Amino acid sequence: MKSLLNKINNSKYKWLIYICLIVVILGFLLYIAITIVDNRDYLNSDFFTFYLSGHMVWTGENPYSVNDWVAGHQQFGVSWIPNKQYVYPLPLSFFYAPLGAIPYHEAYILWVFLSEVMIITSALTLLYQNADQNLKHYIFPIFVAIPLFRPTISVLFGGQIGAFLLFILTIVVVLWNKEKWFYGGMLLTIIALKPNIGVPIVCYTLFWLLLRKKGYGILGISLSGLLLLTLGFLRNVNWLSEYWEIGNAKIEHIFGYAPTIWGAFAYLTNYNWERALNWGGITVLIFILVTLVFILKNASNIAPEWMFSIAIASSLLVTPSNWPYDQVILILPIINIVRRMISNKMPYLLTALAFLFIDIIALILLSMAYNIHREIPNVIIPLIIFFVILFSKNKKIYFAQKNETSTG
Repeated sequence: MKSLLNKINNSKYKWLIYICLIVVILGFLLYIAITIVDNRDYLNSDFFTFYLSGHMVWTGENPYSVNDWVAGHQQFGVSWIPNKQYVYPLPLSFFYAPLGAIPYHEAYILWVFLSEVMIITSALTLLYQNADQNLKHYIFPIFVAIPLFRPTISVLFGGQIGAFLLFILTIVVVLWNKEKWFYGGMLLTIIALKPNIGVPIVCYTLFWLLLRKKGYGILGISLSGLLLLTLGFLRNVNWLSEYWEIGNAKIEHIFGYAPTIWGAFAYLTNYNWERALNWGGITVLIFILVTLVFILKNASNIAPEWMFSIAIASSLLVTPSNWPYDQVILILPIINIVRRMISNKMPYLLTALAFLFIDIIALILLSMAYNIHREIPNVIIPLIIFFVILFSKNKKIYFAQKNETSTG
């Protein structure tokens, strides 16, 4: 393999060879996307929610109107209507407007294809941030583990937004490692359009930026947030109040059934809501405080990717609602942990198979979830990631090297 790469690099046609290789890979990913969409009931999928919101940008209909939303499903022959109104912030619909302008079937295939590309690009980018020379020995097991990760499968088959969020977070990591604080902040706010996990991550990040005195990062987040709010108001002056009402109703409907701390205590107390809220609230508060103290103690010597790692794990635990497909953003902290294991020269098999171990745990949890008819056991995945990061200080798992933390 090494000799083959050397021959390619020494060839005068190396760029042509690499272009052909990329085309072959993209063609394979497109084939997978077509196969996924055409071998499922693609009309009745999570993706249709995002597609319809983007389609309504062009038609001028109101996704927060019950009549318009239900009629939109009927127009496309969709029988599964999980929500009677759009359950996301209105500005998110503009990001799906390009897809909403093309036929649904083709839009779905394109979105699955883009999700594949965004996941792969994010993983490669995170792996090669200050890459260790031994990294090449770990690429294969990592890229076997990623498509076997249950959240990856859920995102691709459901057409959910998680790959896009992972991609945004990865770009922000790259920008902030290059001291582009303002532009990274501008991008980061986009993840708040998935409020249940995006808002907590942004809040943790603002705390870190404040401690680091990165005013341009805070300014970027603030300005981008203002622009997104304005974009929504230009379409519907009442969108914020309407979304707030719809969002609260949605949380009330699903609260206690998601794989979060809240869901775990609801299940453990047999849905005794008073006890669940009391114990859940205390535990959530403890996790938030622990995360803030962690960031406070390590603010000056922790790289952006590690700040996001603890923020992602904590946010998935303390939020009132998330589902297994939302956990695809855990690819970021998992890859960071593997990278640090490589640089610390931990045993090869342990490091190479670390991600696959998580895959196996996820499959075991899937079996448990199936038996109890609840996704709640999946809270264990972010819990494991959270404690691995939290208790790895002495082994230097999460701390960046000096050349990685010179971002001021």
